[in-house]
Amino acid sequence: MKLKKIPYIALLAIVVSSFTSTKALSCEYGKIVDGVCEQIIASNAEKVCEEGYTLSPSQRKCVKAIQKDSETVLTCSEGYTKEGNKCYSNILGKLQVVKACLTEEDVRTQVQTSAEAQVKIKYNSNTGMCDYTVCKDANCVEVINWQDSLKNIKACPNGYRQIDGGCQKVGNVYKKEVCEEGYTLKNGICVKYVESMVNNICQDGASFNDQTQKCEKVVS
Repeated sequence: MKLKKIPYIALLAIVVSSFTSTKALSCEYGKIVDGVCEQIIASNAEKVCEEGYTLSPSQRKCVKAIQKDSETVLTCSEGYTKEGNKCYSNILGKLQVVKACLTEEDVRTQVQTSAEAQVKIKYNSNTGMCDYTVCKDANCVEVINWQDSLKNIKACPNGYRQIDGGCQKVGNVYKKEVCEEGYTLKNGICVKYVESMVNNICQDGASFNDQTQKCEKVVS
């Protein structure tokens, strides 16, 4: 059997092809592009904020704190409504039967005087009686004085006012520091945070990859 001779040029091409294939298999940290092993070199970007801003803990944005003085207002606890300098509960309780002096309305009805007439009611703890004084006219020319015992009447307990057939709890207003919309109160100061983009600066021809947050450069 006679062996076929292979030309030298063809044999050299086979060797080169085998070497190239072996080299391609060794591209461990990159990828083959047009027969060339390309690798991506990653590095940290220099993160820069515009003047007046600082880098956030996440390093993905720049922030600036804007401060304003807070405003002091008189307000009520939750569940109360402010009227003047008092707070009144939004829930009415029921009237209770108590021993008490007559109300001004009851006194006016009893002596048949006008709504403009002055009525003074005082409980005398020494006698256990109620002292009533009524001016039957605006100038108190005609005055009526009398005493009477406590009556069983429907009334509200101390700390409540009678309104709309029920008892409404009375509270005091208190001072509260507040901020305008968009601001948050911190240590007595109103603060609002404004954000801006981070400038990611890469060196030596690298480009910033927003997904990896790295500067990347392709080398072969």
